[in-house]
Parts: sequence; C-alpha cells; structure tokens
Amino acid sequence: ESARLIARAVGLDTWWVAYQSVGAAGGAWLGPNAEDVVEERARAGDRHILIVPVGFTADHVEILYDIDIELKAHAANLGLHLERTDSLNDSPLLIQALGEMVAAVTEHGNKEES
Repeated sequence: ESARLIARAVGLDTWWVAYQSVGAAGGAWLGPNAEDVVEERARAGDRHILIVPVGFTADHVEILYDIDIELKAHAANLGLHLERTDSLNDSPLLIQALGEMVAAVTEHGNKEES
C-alpha cells in the first residue's frame, strides 16, 4: 500500500515492490527479492532504477551496504543505473511527527489513568 501511494503521489504508472536482506533466520521470506527484480528490469530493457526503501526511516547497514553498495554494483553489472531516495534520518518534519505521536499516546494514556 505504501508503494502504491508513493507511486500515485509522484505520477508513476509502473512500479514494483521488492524485498531486501533475506538474512539467515530461515523460514518463509517475503518476495520477490530486490536482486531478482533488478535482473527482471534489466531483461525488460530498463536502464534506470530508483529504490525507495519505505520500510526504513533512517540510514543503516541494510541501506548503506545492501542497497548503496551491493545492489548498486549488481545493477551496474547488468547495465543499470540504480539510485535510491534519501532516508528521512533526522528530518525536522519526521522529528516533529514523532514528537506529536508520542505526545498523543502520552495524553491518551494519561486520560485512561484518570
């Protein structure tokens, strides 16, 4: 749903959802894998990919290494130019929204205790 709303907001008719960092926990994994989608897009003739990692609000190893280094290199080997959107990190708007959420929860909790 997040991907659909983002695509609609920026006027994209065509977009894909992919998952990264399968990990070693075993068990079922959501798919498709990001590497597989990059390969599919290369076979389809695409030359540019923009990754929007909606599951993460801040840069960390799964962004800075898995996407910025590994996935970007994988895409380059397939003839694709891959970029990603900036993470929110310490964006003032994000910090304000988080503060408002904490205040709302705190206020709600205080009302229930009364």
